[in-house]
Amino acid sequence: MQVTIEIPDGLPPEQLRQRIQTIQAMLQENPASAPASSIKPPAKSASADPWSNPEVPLPAVDAGIEDLAHQHDHHLYGTPRR
Repeated sequence: MQVTIEIPDGLPPEQLRQRIQTIQAMLQENPASAPASSIKPPAKSASADPWSNPEVPLPAVDAGIEDLAHQHDHHLYGTPRR
């Protein structure tokens, strides 16, 4: 089972420990009583590498340069055009 906890950035460590202990106690007493919204199944083949996960949208930028892919050395480094 994987439990995802969303916490605010400024939460003091002691309050975080209290929340985690409360959730652990609740799950140990009766796992079926846990709120459904707090328990999420793990993502399908989640990978940190966006190239191995085609469902992750990759950023794209229109630089307005038509031959950027072909003449990238010229535009990036100032080398003569090919």
